[in-house]
Amino acid sequence: MSKLPETVFFANLSAKTGTPLKDQLYSQLRKAVLTGKLAPGTRLPASRQLAAQHSVSRNTILAAYEQMVAEGYMETRQGAGTYVSTQVPDYFTEPAQTKPQQGSATQAMPTVSKNTYPDFTLRSGAPALDQFPLDLWARLTSSAWRTAGAHTLMHDDLAGYAPLRRAIASYLKASRSVEAGPDQILIFSGLQQGFKIAAECLLAKGDAVILENPGYHGMAQVAATLQQETLFTAVDNNGAIPPTTTKRGMLVISPSRQYPLGMTMPLHRRLKLLNWAQETSSYILEDDYDSEFRYSGRPLNSLQGIDGGKHVIYGGTFSKSVFPALRLGYLVVPAGLVPKFITHRAAVDSYPSIVPQIALASFMESGHFARHIRKLRKTHARRKHIFTNAFPTYLGAYLDLEPSDAGLHMVARLKASLLPEICTRHDPVPPDVSIAKLAQNIGIGAFALSGTYRYQKTGNTHSDGQTSGVELRTHHQGILLGFANLPDDQIEPLLARFAQALEKKIN
Repeated sequence: MSKLPETVFFANLSAKTGTPLKDQLYSQLRKAVLTGKLAPGTRLPASRQLAAQHSVSRNTILAAYEQMVAEGYMETRQGAGTYVSTQVPDYFTEPAQTKPQQGSATQAMPTVSKNTYPDFTLRSGAPALDQFPLDLWARLTSSAWRTAGAHTLMHDDLAGYAPLRRAIASYLKASRSVEAGPDQILIFSGLQQGFKIAAECLLAKGDAVILENPGYHGMAQVAATLQQETLFTAVDNNGAIPPTTTKRGMLVISPSRQYPLGMTMPLHRRLKLLNWAQETSSYILEDDYDSEFRYSGRPLNSLQGIDGGKHVIYGGTFSKSVFPALRLGYLVVPAGLVPKFITHRAAVDSYPSIVPQIALASFMESGHFARHIRKLRKTHARRKHIFTNAFPTYLGAYLDLEPSDAGLHMVARLKASLLPEICTRHDPVPPDVSIAKLAQNIGIGAFALSGTYRYQKTGNTHSDGQTSGVELRTHHQGILLGFANLPDDQIEPLLARFAQALEKKIN
């Protein structure tokens, strides 16, 4: 090999920039892949070779390579080394883009009826609330009031508290590679509110809202209030399938950790979705669900960072990283759309309460937020380990626990051997709904997997417009079980009690 890739593309590693060397290498590798300078199938130099050339630790090189592999930019071949992923589509990296062929597997689902089964409070995604520094938060809130002046009491910035927006921009750039300045960030009372305002602001009557199926039921509830047609696109092992509709619209996806199934979207699928958005002049709302809590490696970088903020609106909340009742979220909006958002917001909304914004800004600026996230990752990882190890002992006869390396819940599916019997019983609700209620009753956060799917109407429907009970009872049966908010010493006793209640119900 006459020209090693590292001599051409990333010879600028410097310890003087303040950016960790592994992050510098990762950024340069990523840019080289996305611009086509490193073509699919290119073999990367061995980690020892690259470390020696730049006089850095081999662990630095390995960390950058592992992140690239995790995000789908690179792939390893046993005994052959590390290569640029062959699944990076040419139409994205080449200057003259070609339109990809749409396969039959990417069919979008037509408008469907709303799920009207009992919507039990979703607590399967709660963080370790017992680890939150309440005393510190009380001091920050009290300080906000003690120092409040006329400017605070008359705060009228429709984008939100400026120091908080600066803190969010800094955090997202460092942790998620989001390309945006503070002026592109708008503070909302949650992502659902942000979604509604974004759709009302950007979509015309003939446009479509496209949601994942399965997906977060809260987004479907918001979509039902909009004037646009709602479509659903299926999910496979790579996450949301690119829609086949040529309508302009807004696609809502959770690529970092798909809700509810938990898979991470690889690079080649992300690029296909961006290509769809470009071709149809559509927008993608990136719901960065559970992004902070990945337990094998650092959190994955954002779709917005790949797109550069052209077609992607990035959204997040502090419900999982701080606490749910804080009710603060945000959107990162393409710069050219900010005035339009501000004008629309002025007509329909104002902004969340100012004191929680001030307290959160102080929490982030002082470094407490980053320390809290690090503490939560350790706590959640430990509780996940306890939960996963104990689960087969108590519930292995009834449920299969699916592996996951991220998030605050795990999916447990009903044993296939139980489905024929349990799904023919004449219960008023699907089996997994009543089983989720059993878990909730003993203190385990749970939600029925079937409640995350949208079902088509057929000729055989209930009076509430739902598909026949037999169809609902024989597909998508499982439970989302939360582990992160369970105290370590209570996990096994709670699983044992859940097993007893489940055995009584089934037998």
